[in-house]
Amino acid sequence: MESAIPQQIRAELGQILSNLVLGDNDIRRSSAEKVLNDKWLATQPEILLLALAEFSRQSPDAHMRAFAAILLRRLIFRPPLHPVPSPHPHQALAASKTTIYDHLSEATRGNLETILLAALKEERDQSALKGVTETICELAVGSFERKRPFPELLNTASQLANSGDPMHRESAFRIFTNVPHLLWDQNPQQVVAVLESALKSTEPVSVRHAALKACAVYLSSNDPGLQSQTVGLMYPVLVALNEFSPDSQTKALETLTSLASDHRTAGLFRPHIDTLTRLMEPFLNEQRPSAVDATATPTLANPGLPQFVWPPTGTPTPIEEEEALIERRYAALEFMVSLTETRPGIFRTPILPGDDGQGTTGGEILGGENSVQTAWVSTLVRACLKGMGEVIEEEGNATQVAWEECEDPSAIDEDFGYPQVFEGTLDRAAVALGGRALLPVAFRDIPAMLGSPEWGVRHAGLMAIAAVAEGTYQVLELEVGKVVELVVPMFADPHPRVRFAACQCIGQLCTDMQEIFQQKYTKEILSCLIPAMDAPEARVHCHAAKAIINFCCGVEADELAPYLDDIVNRLLRLLGSSPRRYVQEQALTTLAMVADASADKFQVYYPSIMPLLMQALRSPATPETHVLHCKAMECAGLIGIAVGRETFQHDATELIKVLLQLQEQPSTDDDNTPMYLQQTWSKICQALGDAFEPYLQYVMPPLFKSASVKPDINVVDDNDEVATRDGFDVLDLDDGQHVEIRTSVLEEKSAAFDALLAHASTLGAKFGQYIRPTLELALPNLKFYFSENVREVSALLIPTLVMSGNSTGVISPEELNAIFLQVTRAIQPEGDAGFLGSLCKCLADSLLVVGRQAIVQPLVNEISVACKAQLAALASRRDMRARRLKRGPEWEEDKEDMLLLQELEDAALDEMGRLLTFLDSSHQQYAALINSITQSQGTPSSLTMSPSSNSSYLFVAGILAQCMLVLSQDAEPKPRDPILKYTPSKGWAVVMGSLYALTALACVTWFFRHRGRYMFAIIIGAGFYSIGLFLRIMYAGDPTNVGKYAVMNLIILLSPCGFIAGVYMLLSRLAYHLDAVDLLAINARKLTKIFVISDVGDGWWIDCNSKSQHTEPREQGELKLIRDVESHGLTVMQVFLGGLVAQLISFLVYTVVFALFIHRVYKYRREEWDNRPQGFRNHWLALVWMMAISCLFIIIRSVYRAVESAEGREGNLASHELYFYILDTIALWIAITYLTGYTGKPKKESIPMSSDSVNV
Repeated sequence: MESAIPQQIRAELGQILSNLVLGDNDIRRSSAEKVLNDKWLATQPEILLLALAEFSRQSPDAHMRAFAAILLRRLIFRPPLHPVPSPHPHQALAASKTTIYDHLSEATRGNLETILLAALKEERDQSALKGVTETICELAVGSFERKRPFPELLNTASQLANSGDPMHRESAFRIFTNVPHLLWDQNPQQVVAVLESALKSTEPVSVRHAALKACAVYLSSNDPGLQSQTVGLMYPVLVALNEFSPDSQTKALETLTSLASDHRTAGLFRPHIDTLTRLMEPFLNEQRPSAVDATATPTLANPGLPQFVWPPTGTPTPIEEEEALIERRYAALEFMVSLTETRPGIFRTPILPGDDGQGTTGGEILGGENSVQTAWVSTLVRACLKGMGEVIEEEGNATQVAWEECEDPSAIDEDFGYPQVFEGTLDRAAVALGGRALLPVAFRDIPAMLGSPEWGVRHAGLMAIAAVAEGTYQVLELEVGKVVELVVPMFADPHPRVRFAACQCIGQLCTDMQEIFQQKYTKEILSCLIPAMDAPEARVHCHAAKAIINFCCGVEADELAPYLDDIVNRLLRLLGSSPRRYVQEQALTTLAMVADASADKFQVYYPSIMPLLMQALRSPATPETHVLHCKAMECAGLIGIAVGRETFQHDATELIKVLLQLQEQPSTDDDNTPMYLQQTWSKICQALGDAFEPYLQYVMPPLFKSASVKPDINVVDDNDEVATRDGFDVLDLDDGQHVEIRTSVLEEKSAAFDALLAHASTLGAKFGQYIRPTLELALPNLKFYFSENVREVSALLIPTLVMSGNSTGVISPEELNAIFLQVTRAIQPEGDAGFLGSLCKCLADSLLVVGRQAIVQPLVNEISVACKAQLAALASRRDMRARRLKRGPEWEEDKEDMLLLQELEDAALDEMGRLLTFLDSSHQQYAALINSITQSQGTPSSLTMSPSSNSSYLFVAGILAQCMLVLSQDAEPKPRDPILKYTPSKGWAVVMGSLYALTALACVTWFFRHRGRYMFAIIIGAGFYSIGLFLRIMYAGDPTNVGKYAVMNLIILLSPCGFIAGVYMLLSRLAYHLDAVDLLAINARKLTKIFVISDVGDGWWIDCNSKSQHTEPREQGELKLIRDVESHGLTVMQVFLGGLVAQLISFLVYTVVFALFIHRVYKYRREEWDNRPQGFRNHWLALVWMMAISCLFIIIRSVYRAVESAEGREGNLASHELYFYILDTIALWIAITYLTGYTGKPKKESIPMSSDSVNV
């Protein structure tokens, strides 16, 4: 190809590039950069870029070719140095976002692409090929973003993928990775074939790894249809991972972690959990094969198991491989915990090993020792515990000495040989999984670790308890007594770092199980922590003092009082005698919290402590005493609140003078003294009350300055670079960019708002002249999205300020309505359900101050519009979540998160209801809003998300349908006419009611003994049926009472739903037990759902038609349905009867399915039918006969109800009580007695009546 650049220009630019690449001094390199920018990039960018492209292809030096490609990539998407000005503002803004690429001619762009593609095909040097590949990828992405096609790239990449040169094949997959749209737009089957071929073991490792990255990007497509067609790629990916070398496996795991961390793609791993577990285990634990069961770890409850060795013996590895194995271990750990965090439901939902070794969802038992997810959790947790126990110590005692002598209290244990990464991983896993899944696994090993002869393992056991406490506290608190028994003896451990860990463990438990832990075990906790403050090691007694703070956060003053002398005396001793400043600082902080917790009981110590604090505050301010000053002022403020105004006011004046002196001293950007001062001023204000008003003139100006600070924000493109910067938080934006925010600024602003709230709420009307400027800060900060605390405090400030301003007249009525309007306008767009409740509460509390009569109608209309918009949004979101749950098990995993979100929404709805009720005490406004939502979004009940679509939910739905049926079929007879044609017999009611009650109690005993979940439905049915029979006694004394009859009839008619549901549940369990689901006429997973849904539908149909028999229909849907029925020449009574017949037919169909299944089992599984080694009563046929008898009597009862309804209230069946007891009450009792009266203990190999024996 002929060069488009004259030879003279090529020579000049070649010299410039040589100076940039090979310049032997900074002066020459700087001069070359200046010429490149000023002469070429600013005035002739097209020539420069074309020349660089040609150099990347034609330069004889490989290093020069690589450098030219890299420089081209860096320059082409820079903003132009001299952009052309535009007279139009919007065009000028658009021009400011353009790059050099946007100003290139189309011919130049085409030439660049042609040259680079030719270089890609011709290059044989690895580094130069990589540079060209990356440049082409950048060019392609920029082109596609501008809707400009680049078809030649796909053709070239496809050719390279089939090239005989491995380097070219690797480049092809690099292109596919960086420009994924090339693959997404192609036939999925062809793409999968290409990627699978590249993953095979015959390919070089570099090619396979590049293909693996391409697979990861391809699988991350947002198109669900594409994902479903390409899910088969996961198997060859895992095969390749297994075959890589350790260093390549590390890179592959990092690639897979990106998939595992993305909620959209993490579900792809679900079918392969079993394979992944077996694959990760050797990565995490290089362990020799052992005949001892790794899960059979002895505990305190089982001390007789084989000898426990911790850590497990590792396989010796060559020194040169050790670093690669460590990196692989960390990568595997991160992969496992990332997948666990992203999709925790996978490991909470049972996954049973299938015949092919892959996981299949099913079963009612969460966990189980042989379940796939238990193996995953066990592998992850044991890897963390093992790693935590691998403390690295230097020769001699150097590490221990360094730990004891460390003066930095913030120093982490990782600096002293402790592998913090494993503790952090265990913490993350605990938060993700919760206690039910994680604690049984963790506490198989932790007791043995605490008894290990190695101090590092004992230390790890304690740190493990502390690490899991936060995520598992709801379950852990049930066994907290046993945890205390494990931890308390460790305070006597000879090693100081173990005692340090014991303090950490107790402190963490106090925080995570606040109040419960302290209230139950006050004596045990303090009997350990108080002596620990006398420990000879500074790190230990300092950490014990720190743990006292955690304890004080959840203890009552009366419970703490008996221990105050011991605690305070030791803290004063540490303050006065410790040579280490960090110990003195910790003693002050702990004193402050002890004072806050003990309240007025701390007065006795005030005279001895306050002079010490004043002395510390008067000491010269130096960088070394800076923290001590901050802790001293914090302690003084809290002690002032604790002892009260009368005691504190004698020293308050002098303290305020000292603090004012400190406030006037200059401070640096990293000095947090101003923030401590603001917090201390607010505490002194709370202690002195109105007497603090004269000092506001000194306090408020710097406080307003801090509250007005603007966030320090930078928009960046590379999250990896930002994440390494200290003092910044990173937020991800929807457009792929990242925002970094300086955390110190947010902390300063947040602390200032806390102080403003303290001053405003304490001083009330005395806050006077500062009410208006505080409101001017609070109102706009309702939308300060960078800090949740600032928004929440603003919402609390506004009603406080409105109350003060209204009582003093500082705020006029017009201004009040303007304030309310601004809060209302913040409600409508709010998408955070938690803060939505805070906004509604803010507005309601503010409106209550002024009263309903002061609110103008336009404001009421705005509130109605805002609430209507929020109700519509909530209804839409809940409907979307309900639909997600119905799609399949991948969304079922997120049910807990959805329910948590629903709780926040429920709280917001409560606050919104309070607001609307205040505006309209008769609820008409609220009802109108709900009705407006109902017309477009469904009934108000649609705002309540369906928790699941499982059989339990459907059973509840069936009961609700039956409730509507019963309530609707009751007529409104004349008050003097008995409703029934007979007076119920009290004797029969007592006998049969007692019989059902005893049956329900027997079922409860059976349920707790064998854990048969279907029995729960029968318990409910029998219990309520007995109540219905006893209510007949009340009705017999007042046979004209419509209410008593309605309740009695309601319960008697709906209770059999429990019996029917129990029968429904058993058939699918029997099929799974016999491994004969293929013999069912209906899918086993859908069997129960189908028949219960059928009953729900029949009940709804009956309900809609039966309401019109004696009452006016109240809903438009019912009215239309009745008109449709009557237009076809039918009476509502006929349709009502049709509903009952439909219910009977539904159960008959189930009976036919049941009979057909038994016939097929007899025909195709004759050996199982005839083989009864333990007799008939312990064989599954016994259950079959009981189910058959139950079906028979339920059918008898259903036929009776249908015929009774056909005859009407004057019919023979409805007029005689004996028919009711024989054909309904006794028939149903026989049905459930035969179903549950079997006395033989069910076993897994016999009859699957308990959930312990059947996995569905």
